[in-house]
Formats: sequence, structure tokens, C-alpha cells
Amino acid sequence: MAEVINWGNLPNIPRILVDFVARRAHVVSLLGGDWRDADTLSIVGERRAKFNRMAGLGDALRAGYGEIEIPDGVERNLDALNRPDTLAIVTGQQVGIFGGPLFTFYKALTTIFLANRLEDETPGRVVPIFWMETADADFGEVNRLGFPAGVNNSHHLVYTPHDIAAGRSVNFHEFTDEIDEVRSAIHQWLEKLPHSEKIFSLIDRSYHAGRRISEGFMELMTGLLGDMGLVMINPMHPAVISRTVDFWDRCLFKPDKLNKSYNITARELAQQHYPLQVRMREDALPILYIDNDGTRRRIRGHPGYWRVSLEGEGLIDRELQALGREHPESLSPSALLRPVMQDWLLPTWIYVAGASEVAYHAQIGRCYDLLNIPRPLVVPRISATIVEPTARRLLDRNGWTVMDVIGGRQILLRSSGKAETLTDLFDSGEGQLEGWLERIERAADEAAVNISLEMDRSGRKLLYQWEKLKRITLNKIAERDKARVNHADRLLKLLMSDGMLQERHDNALYYLAAYGEKLIGAISLEADLFRPQHLVIDMETK
Repeated sequence: MAEVINWGNLPNIPRILVDFVARRAHVVSLLGGDWRDADTLSIVGERRAKFNRMAGLGDALRAGYGEIEIPDGVERNLDALNRPDTLAIVTGQQVGIFGGPLFTFYKALTTIFLANRLEDETPGRVVPIFWMETADADFGEVNRLGFPAGVNNSHHLVYTPHDIAAGRSVNFHEFTDEIDEVRSAIHQWLEKLPHSEKIFSLIDRSYHAGRRISEGFMELMTGLLGDMGLVMINPMHPAVISRTVDFWDRCLFKPDKLNKSYNITARELAQQHYPLQVRMREDALPILYIDNDGTRRRIRGHPGYWRVSLEGEGLIDRELQALGREHPESLSPSALLRPVMQDWLLPTWIYVAGASEVAYHAQIGRCYDLLNIPRPLVVPRISATIVEPTARRLLDRNGWTVMDVIGGRQILLRSSGKAETLTDLFDSGEGQLEGWLERIERAADEAAVNISLEMDRSGRKLLYQWEKLKRITLNKIAERDKARVNHADRLLKLLMSDGMLQERHDNALYYLAAYGEKLIGAISLEADLFRPQHLVIDMETK
């Protein structure tokens, strides 16, 4: 049976996601319901289908493709989006070069798989849609490319254009000659892999000097997953922007109420002892102003008086609202408002979210209520580690699991081999030591002797020294057992490059060049969309 890992055992996973997957009632309420409940799924789908929206959505999204060739599966879904009974499974991400990390690919696949799975649950069509977060201005989140360690001994590439400007929306960026250097390096890295020619053909036409970063991402994702019907949307395309006027009108009727709605949910999260994923600024709206050159600026101020820069003229509420009506291209939602705008534009039944997104979706429920927009359900994306034959041999030779690798070097070196007996002795001894300390304290209580303070201080010192001795002993064994140390270090490089989960470091193109459609088939076989866990995809046995 394939290994699976609970979300709670992964590093840097928000507790609210773990509780949501575990169906904690208070968290399910904060996130708008449980997609695994058939009645909830039906009710939310009916509510979304009845929500009034502008006609011609499919035509507007089709215009965003420009000169990109649209596959038949996408054309059918664009036609379906022109019909009022169509629902959508939506996900989104920044437009990372060459597709970004694996988790972006997993998001898209989850969206496609869910749309297929739920097609029979509603009278109309269910369409998978990928929202390209092109308004984002953090260039450091889109310009890096990682491959597994061991591929020509390289880990990552960074695209560093000479004209990058801080605070400028990535939608305005056109690739400079430096992108050709990155593409050439990818050719060298992947040229010996069996499916590389198809990948090369796709990246050569998607990424080249003079091409907009959003266009390159759209063409790449369409080339990879368009045959499976994945529809792409660039929210900064004029055909989409023209459909946001009524949304901005609602938001800016009394803009300070937006902040109040988020503050209410923030208090609800605080009552449940969950940290805020995104902190609101008291003096700023969750809306940004975009200059003609693409630079995003916060809209600061207070009710009745707002400014888009320190030098800019002040705007009263009515003037700010007029800006949204007359120049909607000059406004952009913040991270907390973006999902609400997305669900105004799209017939979103379910949003497929990453771990951090689940956390901030818990902050936005009241905003949906304020703007009278039906709230979709939230589903965690597929999460996985791909194990190639080299890594599998190292795991099997040492009796390790992927969970051991995620746990780190010390876990690997204590989990099997010559350290096993000593580890068991230390662990059992620690339990006996704690037991003796508890017995001594109880006996002292019965004798009416209060030594609780001394017991606490001494007990912590004893346990600290015990743990220190164990660590020293295991380190000495590790130094002696160099073969296992070497295996552990190689596995960490293969599966946890730079100390990160593979899905957050490695790009999907390497695995697609190595395995082609076999990779998608393996993920589809292992994924359980209604029981989310971290998957171990073993390519050796597929």
C-alpha cells in the first residue's frame, strides 16, 4: 500500500487547515461549509447557479487568449461558460516562470479532477478554471525555477531582468533577453529525458524575449493541460476588467465597511486562537491603485478621505467610487479581496486552495455577506512527493519512509540500522525516568512535603541531560556509519531540496520531461479528493 502522510505531519502547515481536514465544526463554519457533505455541496451549487452574473463570460475569457491556440476541450468549456447553468471549480496562483513550483501544477490538476468528478452532481456543466494572479507585484515569487538536486548538480535558476521595478505588477513585464538564457539552461538540463522534445517545443514558443510573462504562463499551462479542458483567466485583460465595474461599485459604496467586515472575522478567529494569515492595516483599504506604468499603491486614509499616494490629492468616498466606474483598470484587489472579486466574475462552486490560502479564506466570510455574493466551498489542493527510482532504492535499502525524510536528518539516522537498539533504550528509559519522577512527587505529597518547585526544576534538568546524552550518542553512531549518513544526505537533496518540501521547490517540467502523461496518471490514481492527505507518488512502480 502506498505511503500517505497526514497534513499535520508536514512542516509549516497552518493549524486551521489541519482542523478543517479533521472536520472541526468551528473551522468548517469559518470556511463556509464542508465539501465532503453531499447536502452542503448541493446547496452551495444551487446558490451559485442562481446568482446573477453578466452574460458572455466565455467570450470574455476567450478574448484573453489572444493569439494562443485554444484546444478543443477549452473551447467547449468556454462555450459552456456562456450558459447560465454552468458552474466552475477554480484555483489560482502567481504566474511563476515556466509554470512555477510543483504545487501550482497540483492545484491545476485538482481543479480538473474535481470538475470531472462533480460533472454528474449538477444539471449543467462543471468547468475547471485557473485564475492567473497577474496583479501581484512580488517579482521574487515568480522569477525562480527549481529542479531536483542531481540534475547536472544544479538546484535552481533565477531570471533577473535588467528593467525590473519594485512594486510593479508582473502583468506589465515583458521578458528581456535574460529569459533566453534561462530557457537554454533548461534545454541542457532536460535534453536526455525521454519526453523532453515535447517540453522544449512548448517552452520555446511560450517563453522568449518580448513576450509578456502572463502570456507565457497562459500558453505553457494551456499546452500542458488544455486538452483536459483547463480554462485560463487573466483578470487584468481588458475584456475581464470591463466586467468588474459593478463589483467595484459595491465595494466602494461605503469602503470603510470592507475593513469592518474583515475585522469581525478576525475577532472570530482570535476567539478560536487561530493566528491571522493576513493582517489588515487600519489606515488602508483592501484595494490597491495601479498607475499607468503598472505600479501598485495602497489606498490609505479614513472614511470620507482617501489618498493613493503621499503626494496624491485626497478623494472622498463618492470620488473613489467614480474611479471604479470610470477607470476599473486602475484598481486591484488585495489578497483578502481577490477571492471575492474572483467569485463575482466566475460561477465558482469550489475553490481549490493551498495551505496558506485555506487560512486566509477563513478571514473573508463576512465580506461575502457584505457584498451579497454567494460564497463557494474551499477544498485543499493535492499535495504530494514524487519518488523516483534512485530515491526508492535508498529508502528501501535503509528501511526509511518519505515521512522520515521530511522529519529531517536526525530522524533518518535514528530510524533504523545500528542506532535502533540504542534509540529504543533511550526512549524507554526516558519514559521510566518520567514515571519515577511522578512516583516521587506523589509520595512526597502523601508525606505532606511540598517539593513541586524543586521537582519541576530538577525534572527538566534531568530530561534535558538525558536528551543531550541521546543526541551525542546518536551523532557518534552517525559519524561512524558513513554509508547511512551519505544515503540520508542524498535523500534530503532528492526529496527536500534546500530544506523545502519537493512540491514547493521543484518545477513540474522536469517530471513531465521524465515521465510524460504517466505522471498525471500516477497522481490521478493516488489522489482522493474527498480525503486530502500528502501523497507519495512512486514512479518506479507505476
